[in-house]
Amino acid sequence: MPDAFSRDRGALARQTGHGDVENTYRLQITNSLEQASGYTVRISGIEGLRLDTASGLLVGATSTHSMAVRLVLPMKWAQRHSGETLPVVFQIDPDTASAHRLVEVKSTFIVPRY
Repeated sequence: MPDAFSRDRGALARQTGHGDVENTYRLQITNSLEQASGYTVRISGIEGLRLDTASGLLVGATSTHSMAVRLVLPMKWAQRHSGETLPVVFQIDPDTASAHRLVEVKSTFIVPRY
């Protein structure tokens, strides 16, 4: 289950060459089970927002895995939210039936002014 969740270091939000807006986060998952566990990361909260990194990860038995997560909001949606900070929810779902359950972590997505 998620142990820590924070924005990645560096710029909070950036506009790509295509006009899309990108935010990066650091996700840390701790697996307390005696066997490796797979997890799937999903996002919700903003229309058009997509996860631009691999959504699945495997965490070894009794270990912690840290990964950078990049979210991208296409330009047509970003222009509608220029200058806003929007709520987003990360859902971390175990791939197998285990002691772990779906965990939701609330965060924000920053859209710079266009």
